This record gives sequence, structure tokens and C-alpha cells, in this order.
Amino acid sequence: MQVNKINQPSFGSKGSFVKQLKPKNINVHILDNGEHACSMMHFADSLMGGKEGINLSLERVAINEELYGIKYLDSIEKTLKSLNLKKGDFVAIPALVSVHIQTLSAFVNEVLNVSKKLVPKNLKENQNLIIKFFEKLYKEKDKYPIALQVIDSSKQNKDRLFPFIETVNELTQKGVNIYTPIHPDDYPIKSEIDKHGLRNELYKYIATSKDDDDKVKEIINRVKDGNNYIVNLLTLANLHVVDYTKPNGEKYVFSARDNLVNDSARGVYNFCPIRDKSERKVLGFSFHDDKTVEFKAEEFPNLNGISRLLDFVGLNIRELLASPKEIKKLKQSIKTGKNLDSVPDKLYPINEIYSQEEIDSKKINVLGDYITKDSDFVFDVNKKEQVLFQKNNCEGSERPSVVNMHGPCFSTITAIARDIGIKE
Repeated sequence: MQVNKINQPSFGSKGSFVKQLKPKNINVHILDNGEHACSMMHFADSLMGGKEGINLSLERVAINEELYGIKYLDSIEKTLKSLNLKKGDFVAIPALVSVHIQTLSAFVNEVLNVSKKLVPKNLKENQNLIIKFFEKLYKEKDKYPIALQVIDSSKQNKDRLFPFIETVNELTQKGVNIYTPIHPDDYPIKSEIDKHGLRNELYKYIATSKDDDDKVKEIINRVKDGNNYIVNLLTLANLHVVDYTKPNGEKYVFSARDNLVNDSARGVYNFCPIRDKSERKVLGFSFHDDKTVEFKAEEFPNLNGISRLLDFVGLNIRELLASPKEIKKLKQSIKTGKNLDSVPDKLYPINEIYSQEEIDSKKINVLGDYITKDSDFVFDVNKKEQVLFQKNNCEGSERPSVVNMHGPCFSTITAIARDIGIKE
């Protein structure tokens, strides 16, 4: 099959190359596995579950559980071929098959004997050239062992990218709607932020839009103007290349900056704990509000990992605030180096535990005014007097959250729901 000539429709968050449909016997397949699949399916169910005429299914693909659950490219390809997909079907491939743009550029030049500097803004015009490079890696891989070894350092079988592209293009040509995410621009930004010791300031900026002296924005803009960028190779195929936006439709801080993007949808969600009437027992979590259980607590795979946050987040600060006597006891214990076991497990005002000099020098209150007795978590409070953990306030709202549920993988699901005609 010829894949050199690719005509990808271009559209933004308001457009689509799928006419919006009324739900009627629509198949939606999500290719995933592991804990990631658990989140994706619960999220998809929150949008499409129980809707008449929508058949939502998880198609399990092989993953490397020891390496962040990354997916094997040949397994994705085989799964696509096995599904007997037909016109009008929807497929989400919430997967990253990634390579740094500078590494890609170097080997494209070496293998094809060209001189091209790949940057995020010229990937589209060089798309066919890059595909030609992967065609050579597929058909003549014995000639390029070093290139393949470096390009496929994550061992995802990237030599299969060319046949994957062939398969996807055949399917989309016959009317199958396939969606895959861009690579979020998080690693380049976070790594540069960390060099300046501003990780908490980054979280504060995301949660509140506040940025003292514009330090965070300055770093983000500098990274966005540079060439430290990671490409999701799946986006070279003829499909929906989905970027992610905030709830208001604006670009997220980690949104992509390459011109292979042709779609965007919301991909930023707080994960709000939902409790029973006693407000103590956690029944589950919601992506969309503070009332509806969309992910049961017993089904969440990392419940133990967030148990400490659940002791505080979403509860009323008045119930958790230490008394003057308890504050005094904590201060004395810290001063004398005593064990804190006898100190009540409550929230303590930072300005009553530490001196202003300590607060300023250690930047203790960047993310809130309250701290746990062992100083492992800092919390803020919203207008309803509910406790917030701003590190996990990815949507920048008043809604309490214990996990950052954000990323373009969520956007692939949101985009499908949008194109089916489902509104959040």
C-alpha cells in the first residue's frame, strides 16, 4: 500500500472529520491494558456507559508492566486487524510510542542521506519523509541496527511502525474513526522547572494561575520555543491526532506544540472523592462533579497510595483544624525532637508552627496554609471550607481532588464522545 501521499483533514476542538451522530448501534473500542486501561474504561463509561446503542469495549493489547505499562506496537497492529472494524466504528488508541525529536532528526538524516532539522512546527511537512525512514527500518532493518536500537530503546517494536501506519490508513480510508494522543509536553517543561527548584510553583500556577514574578511562565515559554520535544510516532498515521485542553477549551500547560495535531478535546479532570452522608467513608470518585460516583473506591487500583490524602481532601477544615493546645504540643515536640505519635493527626496553620523566616526560606506555604504534623503534606482551603491538595488540582478549580487525571489519552475518549454527539 502507498502511504507517501497523506491527506489529513485539519480541524480544531470545534470541528471534526466525523459527522456528529445520534447514538445508534455504535461500536467504541479502546485498545489498552493494565491500570491505565482501568482509568480509561471508567472514564469512557462516565461519558458513554449506559447510552442506548453504544457498545463500549476494551481490547487488551500487550504491555510492558515493568516499564510504565507501555504498549507494544505490533500488538496494537494485530489487535486492529483482528477486530473486523467497519465504517462508522470508533477506536481509541491511548498509547505513546515515543522518540525525542532530535534523535529522530539525526537518524532520518543519516539513513536517508538528507539534511533536515526536524522541529515541532515542521513535522507535518516532513511527515512523508519520516514515514519513508520507518519504511526502511521495517524492510531493511538489518542494515540499520544502531538506528533501530536507539530509536527503539523502549523496546516497543518500533520497526513495526510502517505496517502499523499502513493498517491505520486502510481502516480510516474505509470509514473507521481512529484517535490517538499527542505526546504531552510535560517532561521537557518539568525537567527545566526542576533545574530551577520551582516544581511547587508550577503546581501553584496550574491550580491557581498565580505566578510570582512570572518565573514559571518564563520557563514554560522558553521550553515551548526550543527543540526539546518528544513525538508520539503513532501520530504519523492518517487518524485523529488529539491534543488536550482545559475545561474551558484553552490549551493546557502541557499541550503539544507540533503541527501533526488535527484535533483537540478536554483532557484535564480532577478526581474528586465522593463520601457517604457521614462524610467519612469514601464511596468512590468523580471525574465531573462532587456528587456522582463514577469510579468505585474498591475498583480504584491505587487506593492505598492515596489513603493519606483521603484523610483530609474534601473534608471541612473546621473538623480537621488543630486547637491552640494541639498546636502548642506540636511546636514543643518539634523543638525538643520528641516522637510525634502522641500529637493529634490534624491540620496545623503553617504560620503558627514555623517562623516567617523559615516559611520564606523553605517556601513552605507555596501550595497552601495548612500542614500535617509530620510536614509531609501541605493543604489549601476552598470557598466552601473544603480541604484542597493543590498538587492534584490539575483543572484549576474549587473541586477537591486526590489524583491528577489529565493527559491527551483522556482527550481521545472525550473526542469520540463529542463526535458521537454526547455532551459532557
